[in-house]
Amino acid sequence: MRLLSFLIWGGLSFGACGLDFPVELKYKVEDKVGKEYRRADVVVYVPVTGRSVPKGEGEAELEAEAKKGELVIHIKPKKNFSEWFLFIPVKKGYLHEEAYLEKVYSRSPSMKEVYHAYPVDITREGTFFLLPPSTPGEKLVLKIKYEGEVGKPRVFTSRPEQEEKSETVKVIYSFAFGYAKTETDNMNLKNVKKLIEQLAKSGKLAKVEIVGYADGKSTDPERNEQVAKERALSVARKLFSEHSVACLLSEKGIAKLPQETLR
Repeated sequence: MRLLSFLIWGGLSFGACGLDFPVELKYKVEDKVGKEYRRADVVVYVPVTGRSVPKGEGEAELEAEAKKGELVIHIKPKKNFSEWFLFIPVKKGYLHEEAYLEKVYSRSPSMKEVYHAYPVDITREGTFFLLPPSTPGEKLVLKIKYEGEVGKPRVFTSRPEQEEKSETVKVIYSFAFGYAKTETDNMNLKNVKKLIEQLAKSGKLAKVEIVGYADGKSTDPERNEQVAKERALSVARKLFSEHSVACLLSEKGIAKLPQETLR
């Protein structure tokens, strides 16, 4: 069984602090008390453009089941494909950045390849994934986690062409912390790091914000602020190098958000 990865490679120029996109560090202390206020958010800003209609819909059989935050899609091609794309509409929320993909040649004996598929395009309507070359008789099974609500997947033989700049979409990934804790071992941080690198290489990343939060349970305001700051920095160090984080602190510092700022 082979393990392959679909990645978008491109030129990566190193700008301020060794990063080719803006990064802002922020923190906020909430007046309220509760675990939902003990977190850090990674906010990814993705520019979204107007698109033409992609081609080649309806040239594969699809069966999809969405249950308990996981979407499972079975795809059977009707013709030979050297390059084709799966489109997953997102009605509310977001898809996780990495999909598990099996290409099944035979069930008896069992013959399959396993892939990790990443987004190759993000639009206002949903996300495109590149599928491996396939022929009739083969079957693809894609599994991906999601938050919110997704629509019926479709396959195309081309991606939509960019037409005009429209807006920037904000996607938020939240990571919880225990009371007064400033470190997290959440494994999904590695996936968010991959997504940021992927979007940066393809020129589809506008900005990243990292916001640390603390609740108002402690009666020591200075301690609350320190915890919120450390949560932001803890997550930042898992996404970027120590040099980059130190440089960001030196160049820009870490900004305090006022109480009226909403998530």
